[in-house]
Amino acid sequence: MKHFVYALYSPSYKMVKIGKTQNFAKRWKDLGHWHFDEDKSFALYCSSSRTQKRIEDTLHIFFDQHPSFEARRIHQDGYTECFDKRITEEIREFFRYFTKHYSHDYSYIENIKPFIGFPNTVGTGFTTTIPYKDLEGPFTIMFGDEVYKPTDEDLSDF
Repeated sequence: MKHFVYALYSPSYKMVKIGKTQNFAKRWKDLGHWHFDEDKSFALYCSSSRTQKRIEDTLHIFFDQHPSFEARRIHQDGYTECFDKRITEEIREFFRYFTKHYSHDYSYIENIKPFIGFPNTVGTGFTTTIPYKDLEGPFTIMFGDEVYKPTDEDLSDF
C-alpha cells in the first residue's frame, strides 16, 4: 500500500496544506476547490501508515503557530490542515531530511504529477533524492532494498 504525506501549495489562498493519503490522484481531485499548484507541491512517501500518521501529526503540531487565516476564513473541507505559505520551504527541508537520514523508510517526491493523474507525465519518470540506475519504468522509488512500483490500478486514473 502507498502512504504519502503531502504539502500542496495554493497560490490563490497563499497557503500550503499538509495532509496524508493512500490515493494521491483521488485526493488531488477531491481538494480541487483549493486550486493547488502541482509544480510547487511535493510529497513524502512513507513505508507504513504508522510512520505516515506520525509525520503528518508532527508537522501539524510543529507548524500549528502558522495557520492560514485565509483558509480558516473560508472554512472549506480540510481548512484545519492549511498553513501560511511561508513555511513551504521548511516542510520541503523536513521531507528531504527524512529521506537523507532514513532512506529505507522515506522518499522525497519533488514532482507529484505522475501521482495525481497528469496524462502527459506517463513515461517521463520523476526525480527522487535517491537515484538508483537499475530500476525500470517511469514510476519507481527505492527504499533500501525495496522498490515501489505502481500497479495497474494506480495508473488507471491516467
